[in-house]
Amino acid sequence: MLIFLILTGSYFAFVQKHQFVLLLVDGYFLFILLTLFLAFIVYSILIFRHLKFIENMDLKRALKILALLFILYIPFQVALISLTKDLLIIYLSRNLFYFCINMISIVFAAKYFFLSAPNIMDKIKVSDLFINKYTITNREKEVIELLLSGLSIKEISRKLDRSFKTINNHIHNIYQKTRVSSKIELLNLVKEINIQ
Repeated sequence: MLIFLILTGSYFAFVQKHQFVLLLVDGYFLFILLTLFLAFIVYSILIFRHLKFIENMDLKRALKILALLFILYIPFQVALISLTKDLLIIYLSRNLFYFCINMISIVFAAKYFFLSAPNIMDKIKVSDLFINKYTITNREKEVIELLLSGLSIKEISRKLDRSFKTINNHIHNIYQKTRVSSKIELLNLVKEINIQ
């Protein structure tokens, strides 16, 4: 990937320093362009070869789109250079290429992390050993489970039909009994006790 970035940088530095007419006949330019195209092809083939090991369908789709984008970019760039003498259009096509890569990455990340991310805390259950060890009441147990499932204090108060202050008091009592000061510490403690 480092070689790819160096080649891309030298290609665009070359485009910016030389006249357009020299670009078409210069061997260095063609070498860089062909090397970039080869790098894109190899990178895309590697992506396609490793797709069978990826279980997440959204990630597979995003990688397929990226691979196709890589394969199509260099011929598109060569066609632009051949057909137009306007460097602005060539530069804009490069920016459009990077924009597309970033958008694909952002859309995948947003979809994965905000819409379908697995919530590890859903599987956490407060064990009887934990309840007995820290003398947790039934209401506190409910609050712990809801807190560890990712709900805010406001959401817990709505769900249990209790006031915000009451739920906050329960959480304060839980933290005092277990000697923790945050959700993460509480989560780690519950997991540690569940393992024993």
